[in-house]
Amino acid sequence: MAAKGNTDENERMSVLLSRLLDRKVIGTPEVVDIKRRIWPIQEYIGNSSNEFEDLTYGGSQPEGIVMQGTDLDILRTDKNVVVLYRGQEIPRDCEHKTILYMKEAGCRSGYATLQLGNFGEMVTEKLSKSLVSFDGELYVSSDIYREQNVKIFTETTGMKAESHGPSSILSEMPFPTDHVYSFRCNSFPEGANEWINRTRLYGWPSQSLTDKIVNGGCHLVPVGDTCSGDTLLQWRVSLITAERQLVHSLNHTQFQVYCLLKYFLKQIQDSIEKMTSDRDILCSYFMKTLTFFAVENTHPMFWQEKNLFYCFWFCFNMLISWVRLGHCPNYFFKANNMFEKKVHGQNQQKLLQILDHCQKLKWMSLAVGTYFDPSIMEYLRYARVQAELGRPQTLAKIEHDKDIEILDGLKWCRRMFLYRNSLVSPMSSMLKSQTEVDDLITYYSTVCTLLTVAVESYPNPETSTGNKTRYKSLKKCRQWLIPASSFGTELLYLATFHFKTGNYKKALEICNGILLLKTFDIDDETRIPPEKQEMHAHAFCGQGYTLVDRIRKIFTCNLFFKDRHFCLHHFEPELSKCSRGLYIPSLPYAVFLSFLCFHELEDRTGCDAALHNLIMVKYDDQQGGHRHWIVHTLLGICYQTLGDTQRAKRAYLESHQTRTFFHELNPALERIESLRSD
Repeated sequence: MAAKGNTDENERMSVLLSRLLDRKVIGTPEVVDIKRRIWPIQEYIGNSSNEFEDLTYGGSQPEGIVMQGTDLDILRTDKNVVVLYRGQEIPRDCEHKTILYMKEAGCRSGYATLQLGNFGEMVTEKLSKSLVSFDGELYVSSDIYREQNVKIFTETTGMKAESHGPSSILSEMPFPTDHVYSFRCNSFPEGANEWINRTRLYGWPSQSLTDKIVNGGCHLVPVGDTCSGDTLLQWRVSLITAERQLVHSLNHTQFQVYCLLKYFLKQIQDSIEKMTSDRDILCSYFMKTLTFFAVENTHPMFWQEKNLFYCFWFCFNMLISWVRLGHCPNYFFKANNMFEKKVHGQNQQKLLQILDHCQKLKWMSLAVGTYFDPSIMEYLRYARVQAELGRPQTLAKIEHDKDIEILDGLKWCRRMFLYRNSLVSPMSSMLKSQTEVDDLITYYSTVCTLLTVAVESYPNPETSTGNKTRYKSLKKCRQWLIPASSFGTELLYLATFHFKTGNYKKALEICNGILLLKTFDIDDETRIPPEKQEMHAHAFCGQGYTLVDRIRKIFTCNLFFKDRHFCLHHFEPELSKCSRGLYIPSLPYAVFLSFLCFHELEDRTGCDAALHNLIMVKYDDQQGGHRHWIVHTLLGICYQTLGDTQRAKRAYLESHQTRTFFHELNPALERIESLRSD
């Protein structure tokens, strides 16, 4: 009876743990599906209109995991290079491309060298600079190619870039993003033939998925085998698309276990670093490999919600056995021991100490560490939390959670497709969409493209064109801005148009309407606070609104300006220094634009009220000056417009002293100097 009681309690707690993960950490199966659908759509739209490179998204976020510290890998593949094996016939559509031949690298499986076959019509400078002569042949050096990319990345972004493994990363970015430059091979790597023919007693992955992965080929990324003596010419075989497909094929309990393993790793990494001085002696990729092997070698019926902790514990004990053996097989290249020269000697023993301690804790192993505070297990032990998890979620809450994920997805689309002026790819993607979410994402991508066309059609005031031509351009600009204006604060682009064309009352009317949205906590960097979530769920969810209707009512995103003709002339110093464009939070921009409207209408009372509101916005939790230096600049421009030079200088100085994202591109000191010289 005691054993039965323990089993019942473990099953009850496993169900609660599953619901906690669904509601507070990774999302329900429906929410996870939304997270995943966003990325292939972006790839399709972006790649179909880019003649130089293909983007492939990997890492936790495209897999459907969004939690603190989750990563995003962007694989950037040169479209004008193709990798083949010797003896393969060059495909007709690749005859104009540079041909590289994959050869044995003389190190662990999963690596290769790339010998130059012939140059194509378009060869990048970084590729030609990476060629090294060896045994009378030219090879592409992974080390040189990687550092060339870091150098170019630094020059084009204006921020310090550095290499990490095969990646080029911007250390100053607020979210972790690895940019990996690669070459594509349409063939599956010969070294992974064992994976293709492996006996799979439990049918995972399915034969159809295996065939799809094999037909998808692979990529070569610029990093060598650290266990070999010379990495100069070695390239690692990447199966990033295969891994993404495998993760997407997991059932929800298997996916939850994968997330728990990543969560557990985050929790113990500080302890690992203290004991071994190597934070990455265990890495996230090992957790993925562990999940794949566990799923492949167990019956599907094992992976049920009531068994969630048992499933996690099964994987945890596999991990301990691997560490004891000092052997972690690569999932695709089984002969490749990923622990080699990493988990051995003193480090191996110290890592075992940490894992053995956690093993004794069993359930409470989910309470170790401080990366997530409170920990999952601490949170789960609260009686009120258990009571809440025991209750079914309302329709309003379910719709709300979906909306939040879609909003995040649309903001990614916005980063991708704003200032992309081809309508063909988003329109063709819309025709292929299968769900309401697909429809919304592809429609919004189209809207972003129209917004780009609208901005680019705004006439240059310095170009002498006739009034008739200018009127036609303005009319087109306004028409193409209208679709975007249905998405929440995107209406501010139309308000900007009205201000620039002298219709100050219309611009002011739009700004006043925008200020009533009360959804300004949704921006590019943060999620909606709980109190705002409750407000949104109560007001819009479970009320019979369609998905599009709900999103249009609450959509809020930073304004982005790049075109000097369309952007307000007040931001000329910022645009001169921020060559990539200028981001302005929507709430302060709406207040700032209303101030300019009142000033043009010679309404001093309105100016004073707007100025007071902008001062208040400076302290806003999400869009205030402590998060965005441009907010102080907006206030300085207002003071300068009113002729209050001293207050303007103080505001610009505050802007300069606010060390937030892209602060190095802030021309606040130049603004102060300009005021001094006037």
